[in-house]
Amino acid sequence: MASGFKSDRRLYLSMDKSRVLEEGDKGAGWLFSTPGRQIDESAASAYGLECIDGKVILPQGQAEHKAAKKAYDKARKRGGDKSVALRPTDRP
Repeated sequence: MASGFKSDRRLYLSMDKSRVLEEGDKGAGWLFSTPGRQIDESAASAYGLECIDGKVILPQGQAEHKAAKKAYDKARKRGGDKSVALRPTDRP
């Protein structure tokens, strides 16, 4: 019998099939698992997945990758800071 654990939610592979992503992630390209589907030990170790208290845990780097995305700063103007003071040599 194959060892492993059951998936608790839909999980996807990235387009290049290098990492497992959450449902709704823009980089998701291939369905990896559905709720209740057995994830075998070899696939879990290949993608760094763990199961704690029945919940599938993705590797730390993937959570940081998602958190590292910055929100668009509406206060920042396109093309740089326009409020820069003129240098003494630039004044007329």
